[in-house]
Amino acid sequence: RARTKVRAFVSKLLVFTVIFLMKGLFLDLWLLHQTYYRLCKTAPLPYLKRFRKVCISISR
Repeated sequence: RARTKVRAFVSKLLVFTVIFLMKGLFLDLWLLHQTYYRLCKTAPLPYLKRFRKVCISISR
């Protein structure tokens, strides 16, 4: 009986860990995307021409 309780607890813990990691990854990617978007908007013109293709490919 104790073993099944432990197993249930471990499985719950695993699920929570996976969800937590996925959320963290998603947030990191979103923040990265936002930062790139801001950089694209505020980049000086010589750099903008070079980075515009990269920015467009990332922001989509």
